[in-house]
Amino acid sequence: MELNPDTDLSINVANLTTEFRDFPVIMYRYSQQRAKSETQRDMAKAKLKEVRAVAYKKIKSDGSTKHTQSSLEAEVDTDPTVIDAQMKLIRAEHDASTWAGAVESMRAKKDCLIQLGSDRRKEM
Repeated sequence: MELNPDTDLSINVANLTTEFRDFPVIMYRYSQQRAKSETQRDMAKAKLKEVRAVAYKKIKSDGSTKHTQSSLEAEVDTDPTVIDAQMKLIRAEHDASTWAGAVESMRAKKDCLIQLGSDRRKEM
C-alpha cells in the first residue's frame, strides 16, 4: 500500500466505519515511515561526521601546504565528499521533517474522527 497524504488525510464522512477501521493501519505505516526517515537522517549525520574526519586527516597529513586551523576547516568544508555528505544530510533532514509533519497530520485526523464519531452518536 502506497502512502499518499492527499488521500490518507482526507475523511469520508459518509463512511466513518471504514475510516475508523483503516486508520490504525495507516497511522502505523506513517509512523513506520517517520522512523525510517529519522534513521536515515541519523545515519547521514554519522556519515557526514566520518567524511569530515577523513577529509580532515587527509588535508592535515598533506605536508606540502601549511594550514591554520581556520584554513584547515575551510579546506574540509569545501572538500567534494564533505559537500556531498552535507547535501545528503540536508535531504534526510527534510524527509524526516516531512514525515514528522505527516504523522502530526494523522493525529489531527484522529482527533477529527473522534469528534465526528461523537457527533454521529449524539444524532442517533
